[in-house]
Amino acid sequence: ERWAGTGVTCNSMHPGWVKTNALDSLFTLYPAYKTLLPAWRDPNEGADTVVFLATSPHVADVTGQFFFDRTRMPKHCWFSGTQSSKQDVDRL
Repeated sequence: ERWAGTGVTCNSMHPGWVKTNALDSLFTLYPAYKTLLPAWRDPNEGADTVVFLATSPHVADVTGQFFFDRTRMPKHCWFSGTQSSKQDVDRL
């Protein structure tokens, strides 16, 4: 939002649950999660939205947004601790 109108764009995205070795520690802590693995995305599917944001002319002028499955989503989910104070944002 701060860079709007400058030609610089910055968006964020969530890839969804992706089948990667990075989740091995999750399975160690919560073995039951492994039963959900067949429904999770492969790495190409997980990368789809970030590639879309980097290359699509449809979002070339979009900035300060959060995306999931190529779709704009609310920036802050009440249960996820994603809300930051203005002071914290300015400090960063």
